[in-house]
Amino acid sequence: QSIISPPSHCPGCQRHIPPWDLVPLLSYLWLRGRCRHCRTTIPWRLPVVEVGTGVLFGLVAYLTGSSIATLVVLVYACFFVVIIFIDLDHRLILNKIVFPGMVIALPLFPFGPTGGEAYLRSAAGGLLGFGAILIIYLPSRGGMGEGDVKLGALAGLATGFPPGDSDSADELYIRGRRGLLVDGIEAQGSQGCDALWALFCRQRHCFTLL
Repeated sequence: QSIISPPSHCPGCQRHIPPWDLVPLLSYLWLRGRCRHCRTTIPWRLPVVEVGTGVLFGLVAYLTGSSIATLVVLVYACFFVVIIFIDLDHRLILNKIVFPGMVIALPLFPFGPTGGEAYLRSAAGGLLGFGAILIIYLPSRGGMGEGDVKLGALAGLATGFPPGDSDSADELYIRGRRGLLVDGIEAQGSQGCDALWALFCRQRHCFTLL
């Protein structure tokens, strides 16, 4: 419900969950998937998301190495992971997540993996992402939500435009995305996944690996 307040609590007994019961995956295994106090079952999705996020972080570190750019991409990835799973559960892309992401993305962009005229390229990417999704949103008549348009702006701010030194990877992303739009395939939660894919395609090593 919140990063700071209210603190983590059990939905069954409403009791505060102490930090030692919040260790990713280990606490779930130690408590055997149940609340320490009322024995309410902890959803299995929680450890799955924790493991998946850990794998994602490891992939980012592998592709970007040890640098400031790695930390920047990890920050972006955190936002997109939260957006993806909330969208899957509730079909909502929340302003309280997207707007802070936009505020953070612009100043972080110069330290990310793309470099070069950073602020202009980040702003241009944000406008392009916003405009491209807006063009699709307007005639969709409810088929796409306003949150998707804002997420397009966030993804653009994070990836920038025009492409940097990973042109081939960006072209791969654009061609793949265009194919999805032409075919009319817009799966639930796909916008956040697209944003993550675009972010990874900024890495030359990612394109080489794929």
